[in-house]
This record gives sequence, C-alpha cells and structure tokens, in this order.
Amino acid sequence: MASNHGGRTTPVASTVSCLEDSAETWDRLVQSAATCDPFQTRAWLAAEQDCHGYHVSTVISSEGNQSIAGQAVISKPFPAGLMGHEAIGGPVLAAGVPASACGTVLDDFSSSFRGFFTSVRPTAPHDLDAKLQGDGYRSSSLHTVVVDLRPTEEELWESISGNARTGVRKGKKASVEVGESDDWDTWSAFHYLQAAHAAAHDIDGLTQDQCRYYCDQLQPAGACKLFTAYVDGDVGAAMLFILGKATMRYFIGCSRPEALRSSPNDLLMWEAIRWAQREGIEWLDLYDTDPRPDSPLAGIHKFKSKWGGHELDRPYYIRGRLYHWLRELKRKSAGRHPILRALGIAGG
Repeated sequence: MASNHGGRTTPVASTVSCLEDSAETWDRLVQSAATCDPFQTRAWLAAEQDCHGYHVSTVISSEGNQSIAGQAVISKPFPAGLMGHEAIGGPVLAAGVPASACGTVLDDFSSSFRGFFTSVRPTAPHDLDAKLQGDGYRSSSLHTVVVDLRPTEEELWESISGNARTGVRKGKKASVEVGESDDWDTWSAFHYLQAAHAAAHDIDGLTQDQCRYYCDQLQPAGACKLFTAYVDGDVGAAMLFILGKATMRYFIGCSRPEALRSSPNDLLMWEAIRWAQREGIEWLDLYDTDPRPDSPLAGIHKFKSKWGGHELDRPYYIRGRLYHWLRELKRKSAGRHPILRALGIAGG
C-alpha cells in the first residue's frame, strides 16, 4: 500500500506485534493522536492482559520510521478452543493523518486476525459504518452519552436536568461526603460494595485481585479514578472512571440500597464532573446505555441522560454470525442469560 501526501507517494507498511514488543511505539502513536479512547492507553491494555487474562496485540501502520495509524486488539479465549478478536476503540490516527488511513488499518486487522469472531467498536462519532458493513461486519446497536466538559462549571450546572440538581442538593443536605479514593482500605470497601451490587443485580463484578490491580497499577499511572460517597459514616456509593487523554469514562457504579434515600449517586457524579473539569478533561463518556423501553439498560439510561450530554449511537460491528447473535442476546438480557454465563461472556 502507498499513501500520497503533497504529491509524494510513500509506501505504508503494517506490523502486527504483541503489546510487550510494541508498547513504546504504541505510546508514541497514542500521544500524537488527536483523540484516544480510554481503553486504548498502554496502562489499560496492560490491565486487559495482566489483570483480565486476555492477549493484547497491536497493528501499526508506518510511513518510513513514522507511525501514522494503529489498532489495539484484544484476543479472548472461548470454550472448545475458540478465539475472538476485538479491535478495541477502533483505529488511532496520528495528528494530521487523513481519515482514509482508518480503512487501511482495519483491513490489516481483518486480514491478520481470524477466529470465532472479529469485532470493531470505534469511538463515536465516526464514519466507518458503510465500510465495516461492506466488509461483512454486522451492527449490534448500543448507545453512549457524552458530556462536553469544556463549558464553565456554572454552564454545566445549568445544563444538567432539574432532577439531577435536586439530587445533588439532597445529597448535600443529607451530609453525604464525597471523596477521591487512593488507598487500599477505601478500594477494599469499594470491592465489597460492588460485589454485593453485582450479586444483587446478577451481573459480573470485579474480583478482589482485579480491584487490587486497579488500585496499585492503574491508579498511579493516571488511568483510573475512584470516587466514594460516605453516608452515615460508611461508604454508601462509589463510581469508578477510566481515564485516557482528554476523556473520562464511567466504568462501574454501585451503592447500598439503604443509602439511596440520600441521593449519593447524583452528588458523586456531579463531584466527578467538577473534578474532571478542574483537571482539564474535556469529555465525560457515560458508556453503555440503551434508551429502548424494553432494554435492561433503560433504567440506567435515565440516570445517564440527565447530565447534559449528547446521546450517540456506538454499536459493535461483528463478523461471525454466532457471536453477533450472542451479542444481541447479551444486549437484550444485560448479560444475564445462562447461555452467556456458560460460554463465559456475560461480562465481556
């Protein structure tokens, strides 16, 4: 393949490597990119491998010695020796590189990785729908809500719903205390709270070892942030965010049912927004949601839609009919279907 810049034709070569061999090159590409998904940072990719047990590779396209585009790939094992490959976050482009390079790196991903399925979930918004569906990928709909944090705090306060403002005031009136959590004692309390929350809602939660990794590895690297809300002296609610470049992504939220009378979640989200803005973070991605009334995510959609954000379609694109069916089953059951649990994909 060759690219043409300013009348010059330059050969482009792509290299597929494991994360250990390409980590420094990937870091430079991500740092030079105009945008980056929080799941594409080196720290998070290392967590996928070291903490969650997946294999991580990169596909990097270069012009001479210059990396111009890349794709991180998470390879996940399934029963019967099957392997699936997810192009996490979609293509990463170095600043100034034309969008056409996205198609090239996706072609290299599709030709280099074969298995039970391959999937791509580009960061929204994007214009890759026609290309991916033309290449045989099928769309599995899912949404996200993105909040622009660049306005002033006063403007952000006015942009959130009246219900959210009432909840924030209620939390303050009830003397809910929100703190930034960086010690293991608080992370341990978060672990037990989210484990109880996950069990009550029949969903997968983080193990204690995973929480320890997040506390000891991701947090010092600036790749995650935990906020906790104290209600009557105990941790009543918590929210975990993943950080990447100019974006903060809501990852896990949990609370004690008896603490909800004090509206700790509204105050938690508002204080997280205020913190992110002070840190120069430009976007809050509230992550997976679904506005359809019959969706198991309809309830959380109501919470995520009240923070002044814009709802965006961010589907999975999947090549592999069986996995596409399983992904639709996951969406409709919020991962609770026994078939998904039997295959070990209820949470991923």
